[in-house]
Amino acid sequence: MLNLFAVMMLVLMMVAGAWDLVTRQVPDLISYSIVVVGFVYGCLALPWPLWLGGGVAAFLFLGIPAMLGKGMGGADVKIGVGLGFFFGFPEVLGVLCLSFVLCLIVWLFRRRNPTIPLVPYMLLAGVVYGCGI
Repeated sequence: MLNLFAVMMLVLMMVAGAWDLVTRQVPDLISYSIVVVGFVYGCLALPWPLWLGGGVAAFLFLGIPAMLGKGMGGADVKIGVGLGFFFGFPEVLGVLCLSFVLCLIVWLFRRRNPTIPLVPYMLLAGVVYGCGI
């Protein structure tokens, strides 16, 4: 049953990543679905301090820069919280740091457009981290 939630999270993240690449926005329905799937998975698979700590850590890691207006949108924060519930603490910090490193690498080689969508890199980092690569 837990594998079903992992597949649902993967599919939702793929849809969100593609949507973010094309439109630079992710609909609330998709981002809230990621939060719900991550929350349910965390409740079923992880001890409560880990999934709750993952959600809080992701909110602080992404929410503070978003509130300061540093280029992150609300969907990035919601999706990060969903990943926090899904991976738990401290694993979510590794996923988020890897996604930022991937974004930075792409940004360094792509100067024509200074904005880069974060969600596709969250997807890639989650897959890499989840597979243990």
